[in-house]
Amino acid sequence: MIQLTKRGVILQPSPGWIEGLQKDFAEHQCILLPRLIDTDIMQFISEQMSNARFLPREYKGVGLETWLPSDASVSTLHFIMNSPEFLRLVERVTSCGPIGLFWGRIYRMEPAEGHHAGWHDDITEEDPRLLALSLNLSPDAFSGGELELRDEKSKQLFCRIANTGFGDAIIFRIAPTLEHRVEPVRGTVPKTAYAGWFRPYKANLHGILRSQIPISAGDVPRAD
Repeated sequence: MIQLTKRGVILQPSPGWIEGLQKDFAEHQCILLPRLIDTDIMQFISEQMSNARFLPREYKGVGLETWLPSDASVSTLHFIMNSPEFLRLVERVTSCGPIGLFWGRIYRMEPAEGHHAGWHDDITEEDPRLLALSLNLSPDAFSGGELELRDEKSKQLFCRIANTGFGDAIIFRIAPTLEHRVEPVRGTVPKTAYAGWFRPYKANLHGILRSQIPISAGDVPRAD
């Protein structure tokens, strides 16, 4: 297993663990990493979000959600996700790289608000992306919200994962031949996640930061 903690990366692989992840990723274009974030960090983030104000955000042609502007929980996740040891492991497992950085956001999908993310590929010319990661921040189990990944032409489904484990993470490939979506959440419990992209070394960090910051308090940040 691998776990990101306050003290750094803890890696305790069982025999054939890395090889198994490599095989799964090559076959399904995605992998699940259980309990990627340790309990102390998850508890801190959960406490931070208990009184957080999520803002509405629309991804034109893709979907609707709410998102959390940068705060201590977002900064903490940015810091631990960019551990060099973790980035090198992701490169090894996925054969994607070299990876320069990871950057993401915290978002929430409310069952009663029609939040969803339709089929899309996350490909942009100005912001190259190699892989995506989605980390479950929901302390209570939710219904729906499954990630689906498929071939863009044949529509063959590579994976369908309901990532409901607190602190579990999904990593999946970003490519012009692939598209993914997030199913609507059902029931009464919202889905909260930290999601973003592993970028190559040529990634424009300044441009990434600008896309996260509203021009004024009333503005909704630009969606990719």
